[in-house]
Amino acid sequence: DKANSEIRKQIAMQFARADGLYRPPAADLMADDFVFLGGIIGPLNRRDYLNTVGSFEVYNSFPDLQLDVGEFSQDPNDPDRFWSIIRVSGTHLAPQSLGSVLPAIPVTRNRLQPGPQAVSVTFDAKNKVRLYTGGYVADRREGNTGGLGAFFAVLKAINFPVPPPEAFALIRIPFEAVKDVPKSSSHADDLPGKYKALGRTYGLRTAEAWSYDRFSTSPKAAPKQTASTGTAAAMQARSAPTTAPQPMP
Repeated sequence: DKANSEIRKQIAMQFARADGLYRPPAADLMADDFVFLGGIIGPLNRRDYLNTVGSFEVYNSFPDLQLDVGEFSQDPNDPDRFWSIIRVSGTHLAPQSLGSVLPAIPVTRNRLQPGPQAVSVTFDAKNKVRLYTGGYVADRREGNTGGLGAFFAVLKAINFPVPPPEAFALIRIPFEAVKDVPKSSSHADDLPGKYKALGRTYGLRTAEAWSYDRFSTSPKAAPKQTASTGTAAAMQARSAPTTAPQPMP
């Protein structure tokens, strides 16, 4: 109904403003069976997603980061799904963590300004976020990241080599078998039914992949990121074919 639709728009706005990548996540808004799908990475289940984006802490390396989120509108064919456009800009003023494998990227003072990115939030019956899509640049002519969005845009902006999409299938494979390293997709057996076909069939299962939980009250707290820690498997690489969210930006 209209009242619930308005409530969902407000929740979608809250989540987009605290999605974990550009701001610490509003994890309490996420369903237990939450899934993230990007243009290149994903699907990631709740735990893999939170620990992956939490490894990068973009909001610390770009302390002046500006995140503008447009009003959400309801999908005309899916009443549970809501769409928006976000704009991101900031300056690289602190070392950019790559997780626990590669050293952090030293300060460049470069500007980050991707083109407009389409995001969507899909709700379950309890108004929890069960699907989040993002990283889809709506106009590749804008910005300074070569049409890249999400964490790929960050890497591009600070001069970290970004391989072409077709190379990610090879690059990601060894990292999926390493503990406490950001994941490009979750194992098929750790995903809800409709997303299993998009998951990987190799590497660590979620329960084996992490020795801690970020953004959690769990006693297994995540180690604090430092300038010498980082994960280069980046958050954007997977080989399984995916269907981009509709409508395509």
